Amino acid sequence: MSRCAVLGPGGVGGLLAVSLTDAGHEVVVVARTSSVETLRESGFHLSSPVFGERVTRPDVVDRLDRDVDAVLVATKATAEVTSVVCAEGGPCDPAPTLAAFRSFGPGTKSSMLRDAEAGNTLELDTIGRAARAHGIPIPRTEALVDQLAST
Repeated sequence: MSRCAVLGPGGVGGLLAVSLTDAGHEVVVVARTSSVETLRESGFHLSSPVFGERVTRPDVVDRLDRDVDAVLVATKATAEVTSVVCAEGGPCDPAPTLAAFRSFGPGTKSSMLRDAEAGNTLELDTIGRAARAHGIPIPRTEALVDQLAST
């Protein structure tokens, strides 16, 4: 059993939280402060022809307050990062990158984790600098960075 944090309780994050909880993992969902109580009370309702119907109540917090083995980012930050990558001359369509992520095996380490372990500058820092240079607002990404930095 692993300890997982899901950042973002929307459709994708909710599905991840329900599926991981049902598989026996210890799950904490990080949500906006204004959503925490509602999600704690109502739980996550899954209604899917593929995944079935059920309600799961993982722990919900507004700030990651514990060590976890994995952090799953299920926020709209992908669109922000794609805008920055596009402005820097990279691909403007996130689909190929997301498809590549889905093919990674369970033992794969992200480049950000490898950089963090080596004490190197993280990609999120680079994305933030590039966004500022191009005048691209990235509020979700900045909030994620702030939240991760405070743990």
